[in-house]
Parts: sequence; structure tokens; C-alpha cells
Amino acid sequence: MAVVTGDARRVGWAPEGIEATWGALETLCRARIFFAHQSVGENLLAGLRDWIEASPGLVPRIVATQNGAALAPGTIAHARAGRNGDPEGKLAAFEALLGQGLAGRTDIALLELCFTDVGARTGVEALFFRYQQTFERLARRHPHVRFVHVTVPLTGRPGGVRRFLAARLGRGGAWARDNLARHRFNEALRAHAPGLFDLAAVEATDPAGREWSVAIDGHEAPVLAGPYTDDGGHLNRDGRRHAARRLIAVLAETVAARGPGGTSHEAG
Repeated sequence: MAVVTGDARRVGWAPEGIEATWGALETLCRARIFFAHQSVGENLLAGLRDWIEASPGLVPRIVATQNGAALAPGTIAHARAGRNGDPEGKLAAFEALLGQGLAGRTDIALLELCFTDVGARTGVEALFFRYQQTFERLARRHPHVRFVHVTVPLTGRPGGVRRFLAARLGRGGAWARDNLARHRFNEALRAHAPGLFDLAAVEATDPAGREWSVAIDGHEAPVLAGPYTDDGGHLNRDGRRHAARRLIAVLAETVAARGPGGTSHEAG
């Protein structure tokens, strides 16, 4: 039986470190960023907008576009890539988007796979091999682009009708096994990715610093902490602000590592 650890404590708009987050937003104004995603990515973008709207200083602009010409310094461009449930299709779509002109105007690029892309039926090792192949190829083709890898997001315990139907069908542990598969993929990513936004770890750690997990088939699998979701999969207001705050910090660290200007001379 899967057992969730943690509680349902709500997270507030905490003032601690807020100036550092505003400063990190200013750092992002030195770079051109491209983000390919689906629905959880939309949650992250909503969280970014929350922080941008609250910031009193310089902030980047968020633009939905696949046109590289729109990427001036201080831009976070984003686009939908592929479809949910087809991670290899998303990898191919991301590669194609960069290849059609975006890479030449991009300093930092990242792709977010969704929780629907990895589950108990996924061949995790084969998918990770394809993931590595894709990003190694992209790094060779676009050496001026810094790729930030994103761990696969998690899900929480199904509730309401979904939980009732799962129990009736004898599938009470299916969501836990899906998270275990995501954890296996994420552990491989943590071990091999040179730059990482650990979305899964952010999602699994509640405001009190407790890590939420399930015990399933003799293993512990991290899960989406209850305070950060209303539907067991997507991020609510508190969850999106929490995750976006960490994303801002990771991107700012990446910009700073590129040098004083934050952008590549090769990007043009």
C-alpha cells in the first residue's frame, strides 16, 4: 500500500529572500532564453509572471513565439513542443524548433517533459538513452547555447472520483508506480546532466522542508507535495510561485556563469 508522508500545510507569499529573487530577475535581462513545454510549463510561466509583476526593478519579458528574431536580450521565449504522452516526439520537436532559427538567437534553452510522458509502462532506460542522444547532438550543433535540463514533474495522490475508480479497478498503486518510474528517469538525469533545474525535487519538498514520498514495491518514490497542487498533477498558485522562484535562481546562475554580458558572442 502506498503511504504519503507530509501534511497539507499551505505555503504563503513568504518575504524571506524576495530581494534576491528580484535581483535574479534583473540578471535574466542580460540573456535570451527559450523554453519548450506543455501544461506544467504553463504553470511555471504563470509563476514567473507572478514574480515579474511583483518586482520593482528590471524584469525580462515573456513572449510566446517560435521566431528567433523576437529574442532580444531580456526575453524568455516559449512554445509548445510535441504532445503529452509522446516524450520522443517532444525531443524531436525541441530539436526542430532550435534548428529552424531559434538556436542562433538563444543563449539558454530548456525543455520540460510532462508527468504524462513517463510512467510505469515507460522504458525508462531506452527513453533516457534517446534523451542523451538528442542533447549531445544539440550541444554539438549549437555550442553557444547553454542547455538547462529539467527533471520530470511528479504527481500527487489522486482524489475524489479518480481515487474511488482507481480503488474499484484495483489500481490504487498505479500513480505511485508512475512516480517511481519518473524518479528513475530523474536520478539518471541528476547523475549525467551538467546543468539542472530539479523541478521534481522542488515539487516534493513542502514549505516546512519535508520530503513527500510513497512506499511502493519496496521502494520510496518522491511525489508532488499536497500544498502545491489542487488536482494532483498541476501546480496551484503557491506551487507555481515556489517552483518559479527556484527556476529564476537556476537561470540567473546560468546567466552569471556565461560572463559579464550573459549572452554569447556567437549568437549574433
